[in-house]
Amino acid sequence: MTSPWRSAGARLKAVLGGTLAAADLQAAPPAASRPAKPAPPTIAGTWKLLWQDEFDGDSLDRIWHPCQYWDHDHTIVGHGELQAFDASAFAVAHSMLSITCREDAQYGHGTKYVSGLAMTGGERDAPHSPKFSFLHGYVEVRAKIPAGSGLWPAVWLMPASYHDSAGEIDVLEVLGETPTKAYYTTHRKGREQHDVTGVDLSLDFHTYGVDWQPTHLHWYLDGKRVATCADLSRVCEEAMYPVLSLAVGDGTVWGAAPNADTKFPAVMQLDYIRIWQTE
Repeated sequence: MTSPWRSAGARLKAVLGGTLAAADLQAAPPAASRPAKPAPPTIAGTWKLLWQDEFDGDSLDRIWHPCQYWDHDHTIVGHGELQAFDASAFAVAHSMLSITCREDAQYGHGTKYVSGLAMTGGERDAPHSPKFSFLHGYVEVRAKIPAGSGLWPAVWLMPASYHDSAGEIDVLEVLGETPTKAYYTTHRKGREQHDVTGVDLSLDFHTYGVDWQPTHLHWYLDGKRVATCADLSRVCEEAMYPVLSLAVGDGTVWGAAPNADTKFPAVMQLDYIRIWQTE
């Protein structure tokens, strides 16, 4: 998925106009039942928690920049994508981040939808903006992805240097028309992609993880290893930052375009993101 946060508070509360019923959103566990300190990953290693966002409170943390690093408040990707990204797509409530993609052509330039992309790499031309990146570790998110032709939910890592050619690691990508198939990919000097078919990932929350180390890169689904990078030359060698996004493809690059059965607004929900490193 190679393709900012302007203020805290109201701008990052969703502009949904009452279009979503409460039943459309699945709540995270109540705060009282969530552990004060998350248990370490169940995969091999001695782990320390480096960074986390449990999406508590009522707005997105300022560390998240709600568009790409070269933009200030919205991004139009083009190149086979039909959405513009801006902060109005985000809502935080009940210990959950919701990214909502809605039909909205306000930005023009061929965009038919407004959706969300949040990243922690910071705005390139705002040197004092909050930033977070890391070099090697285990990344885990718990998420529920939407189904529907043209929808493209993803969690990915990009280079903190903003030199995108230095590599990309996709923790998760799903094409909404085939929600039973997840894609796990590295991009550098070409790409290596693994696809894993199983349960319908849009029906419930699942945990998605990637263990990125100097000696290996493994992907996990619900705690089970499902893919391994065979060629480590495809893996970024510098610090990276996480990206959360819900895009809409036009069917010309990868996957299908939206059709009459694709339901909007479409929502991607994230319960948490946690990043661990070995001690």
